[in-house]
Amino acid sequence: MGHSIMKISTTLSAAMVLALLANSAQAAIVTIFPVRDTFENTVPVKLFYEGFEDVTDDVSFGGGSVTVGEVTLRGDSQDSLYNQVDVVPFRPEVNVDGSNAASFFVSPTQGASITMANPVTYWGADFRNFNVDSESTAIVINGEKLVNIGFLQSLAFIGVESDTPFTRIDFVGITENAFGIDNITYGFAAPVPLPAGGLLLLTGLAGVAAMRRKSKR
Repeated sequence: MGHSIMKISTTLSAAMVLALLANSAQAAIVTIFPVRDTFENTVPVKLFYEGFEDVTDDVSFGGGSVTVGEVTLRGDSQDSLYNQVDVVPFRPEVNVDGSNAASFFVSPTQGASITMANPVTYWGADFRNFNVDSESTAIVINGEKLVNIGFLQSLAFIGVESDTPFTRIDFVGITENAFGIDNITYGFAAPVPLPAGGLLLLTGLAGVAAMRRKSKR
């Protein structure tokens, strides 16, 4: 009888831990950073960078995809001028800082995306000709459109912090828009600490397990 009670107690305690962890989950919260320095000084994890400097020839991802380091670029449009990793020299409308960059073209029927090799919670990049004077392209992360980006200068930085790790950034065309992206900056998800209540329950489970072992002797 005592063993049965302990078994039931252990099962119920495990269920309570799972319920607590499930209830602690919240909807994704995304913070937008319009300034690179603020983003880099705020992020508490090591940041990594992809500037496409190792690419020596133009590489198209129009109608397909191409992977450079940890970054996979994809574009629906097969426009020969865009949706490619451009090496110097290239068109001024996608020239971010004078070095290699990724050029994109989106429209209401043709989108594009960037997929990271591993889940990140911090992501940012320098943009050229993105949403200048009007919202021509929406950014979607974890199925949610980023809001309050505003109309940007011809050269701008967009950085995001999400409490839910993500791997994909989608660019959804509202109108036709050709833009450049460079200096992709990202940080991997930091370990999530167990809630204090969960730690207490796990401690109780360890005690119950010890009692079970002792009772079997």
